Amino acid sequence: MYKGYLIKVIQGEIPIELPLKYIAEKTYQAVPKVQDLDDMVDALGRLHRNTLPNIPIKVEFETMSLNNTELESVMSILIPQTYQNNAERSAKFEIYVPEINDYVIQNMYVVQPEPKIKQIDENTNVITYMPLRVAIIGY
Repeated sequence: MYKGYLIKVIQGEIPIELPLKYIAEKTYQAVPKVQDLDDMVDALGRLHRNTLPNIPIKVEFETMSLNNTELESVMSILIPQTYQNNAERSAKFEIYVPEINDYVIQNMYVVQPEPKIKQIDENTNVITYMPLRVAIIGY
């Protein structure tokens, strides 16, 4: 059941939710990725699947256009200062999955975000960024 947030980072003592205001409408998707191992097709052409019990979630969304302060806020939530595994850039996330109308907690990593500058206001020293594509992948 939906509890008012889509993404929560469970890192450290206090879990942190990504505010909904940063997620652009109609862009959020969280899809379970069923994994197969050694599937086979028999002599009659029928597929015999061997699905694995671990079903990682892949989350993708875009942000709204962000200014430099908002981008810093989003990055500090999604990319914690202390990962569970620094080499993998992984953390534990709680993700809302529409398909099951519930949350899944998984170890996940954030694909390297690539902010693109849209505009620089030299009078106020504010940078505005294009919407940022974010992908978080479970394993």
